[in-house]
Amino acid sequence: MRLRTIIITATLLLLIGGAIAFFVTRPSQTSVRTFAVARQDVLQDVAFTGRLQPKQTSQLSFETIGAISAIYVAIGDIVTANTPLAQLSTTVANLNVSKTSADLAAAQEQSKITWQKAELAWQNTSNTNTSTIARLRQSVRDKKKELDQYRAIHEQVAREQGENDSTAATAVASVQAAQTAYHTSQQTLNENQQLAQASTAAARQAADLARAQYLATTQTSGSVVGLSSLEATTAIARHNLERQTIVAPFQGTITAVDKEVGETATTGETVVTVATIDQLELKANITETDAAKLTVNLPATVTFDALPPQEQWSAVIKKISPAAVISEGVPNYEITLLIDQPDSRFRAGLTANITVHADRRTGVIAIPRRAVATRGDAQFVQVLEPTGQTVERRVSTGLAGSTGTIEIINGLTEDDQVILETRQLEQ
Repeated sequence: MRLRTIIITATLLLLIGGAIAFFVTRPSQTSVRTFAVARQDVLQDVAFTGRLQPKQTSQLSFETIGAISAIYVAIGDIVTANTPLAQLSTTVANLNVSKTSADLAAAQEQSKITWQKAELAWQNTSNTNTSTIARLRQSVRDKKKELDQYRAIHEQVAREQGENDSTAATAVASVQAAQTAYHTSQQTLNENQQLAQASTAAARQAADLARAQYLATTQTSGSVVGLSSLEATTAIARHNLERQTIVAPFQGTITAVDKEVGETATTGETVVTVATIDQLELKANITETDAAKLTVNLPATVTFDALPPQEQWSAVIKKISPAAVISEGVPNYEITLLIDQPDSRFRAGLTANITVHADRRTGVIAIPRRAVATRGDAQFVQVLEPTGQTVERRVSTGLAGSTGTIEIINGLTEDDQVILETRQLEQ
């Protein structure tokens, strides 16, 4: 019995050892998965999400602090450009306009009075000078007449009594005195004529300047000292009055009213929002990698989360922001697309799934991207030869498709068998 047990045990050990030796030493086989190289289309699509937004949106606020006295619109109202939307209390602003306007009117009236006085002064100066010159001219004529008379007397005495007579000497003295008086009157006339011309011209110039200043106050007086500041003050007061009212910057629809009559509005606090909801466009923020692939006028396909997925719309890129917006250290670029045929179901804020068809290669040699290996600056693929041998070929790649394929520019030909995967199978 004991011998039988030993024999059985030995036999089992031999069987187990043989089995182990068989499985360890049996030859292995290789399973190779290949891809037959062929020509195909390579598409490079860039997908991202965006939202429908109005082409123009403006959040309007007052430029000053004050109590709201009126709100003229409600959500949904359609307004045209320059339509009043809301207003602050204008009591103080109106008073300021009234005061500055009154100050300006008073200054204008004073300017008119100054001009009228200058005109009167010129007239008086001209009349006085005219009278003075006339009087001096008459004096010259009188002195000339006296001189002629004394000369005639001197000549008569000289003829009748001779030059040595005392009467003749007296006549000569009278002639000399009359001659001096005549020359003096001429000199006085000449001097007064010059003075009269100068004073009249100065008075005329002063009157003309006063008139110009007055006319400027009734038109624009930016160059008139004193009045320019008054007009500026009046303009500021009117501007401050205008700032009490919010007006629509463009034609659109009121999308929000954030304040009520009686509330206090602070500077920069949104009161009314107006948007062109009938003019919607797609906006999205894309990464710098995607931005490098896109250009203006590229076509795109769009679907919306809120609408049936089978419905698609065509769009085109209209604008790509030239500068990135950095958010948490990541640069993003804003992109704007225009949908070719808007739908009545479109609403501002709808989420859109956008696929931009960035590039396309038609009928080119292409293989799965995972078959390409990179070492340094070179790219390689493994090719299974008809003999069953595996060889490595260097390739040049082109467009990388968004479906996992990549264009091969050179290194492969049609019907080459590119190795995608190799597995060891045990027998």
